[in-house]
Amino acid sequence: MEYQIIKKEERTQKLQELDGINKKALQFIQPVEKFYEAKLIRIDQQPEVLSEMHEQASDIYYITSGSCKLTLGGILIDKKDLGKGDWLGKGIEEGKVHEVKEGDIISIPPNIPHMIDIAGKAVSYIVIKIYKV
Repeated sequence: MEYQIIKKEERTQKLQELDGINKKALQFIQPVEKFYEAKLIRIDQQPEVLSEMHEQASDIYYITSGSCKLTLGGILIDKKDLGKGDWLGKGIEEGKVHEVKEGDIISIPPNIPHMIDIAGKAVSYIVIKIYKV
């Protein structure tokens, strides 16, 4: 296993390369023996707001720019099994909506439905996924 360093300049350049793309995920820290992985995500347009839930992983979000509405908790609507404990839905019922912005850090434990709605704005964030061992 090798260490990885991602400099701010490299992250900024990678984000600029994502400009104009609806939603683009850039995996910048490769999965380490399926213990964790990290992605840089930018959402400029959102034709459909989808929800998700992970039985075997926690997500940590760090909002690097912009803002969005983040719904946490509740029940996935029309959930679809993606396999390996991952679920996708068409929304969330009875969840709590939070306004998050640049600099905010959000920890989402396993089995918590979550959904990002950019509400006509744009947002970039780093997600670190930590898998149960």
